[in-house]
Amino acid sequence: MMLRRRARLADGWFPQGKPDEQMQEKLELLRSYIKEAGRDPASFGIEARINGSSGAGNPDEWHRLTEGWRALGATHITISTMEWG
Repeated sequence: MMLRRRARLADGWFPQGKPDEQMQEKLELLRSYIKEAGRDPASFGIEARINGSSGAGNPDEWHRLTEGWRALGATHITISTMEWG
């Protein structure tokens, strides 16, 4: 499974998706694999991406998503502005 490989070899992860219950389960599983590999989950970065381009929500939605990722333990947030216009 790719999560196990990430847990063993990577310094972090760029999850694709929204900060929902399914993502929470994936992150909990990833953290368990990190511990299983003898590593500290606190040293493993999680960088979430929020689509900030025109037509993809508004500042209130982006704030809600950011807070959702923060609650899941994201260490970094990227706001994509591709196709901003």
